[in-house]
Amino acid sequence: MVKILTTARNQGKKIHIYNTETRPLYQGRITSADLLKAGVPDTMITDDSAPFFVDNEYDSHIHIHKVFLGSDCIRTNGNTINKV
Repeated sequence: MVKILTTARNQGKKIHIYNTETRPLYQGRITSADLLKAGVPDTMITDDSAPFFVDNEYDSHIHIHKVFLGSDCIRTNGNTINKV
């Protein structure tokens, strides 16, 4: 994911990433550090606050246009598997 977002940034696309901390192992902290190191603007948010960032009912200055979800496995039939 970091490589894709870095490529988009290098192509001149205006992006700012809001990523979750990804509990319990906090993989989001690693992602955030990697994005910042690559020069991609990033804001890490708590897992519980994510719905408030993507809900259009709230009058926020933040406008989320795309959501990317990760998983440990995507099967050929489209099903996903992820740890809990």
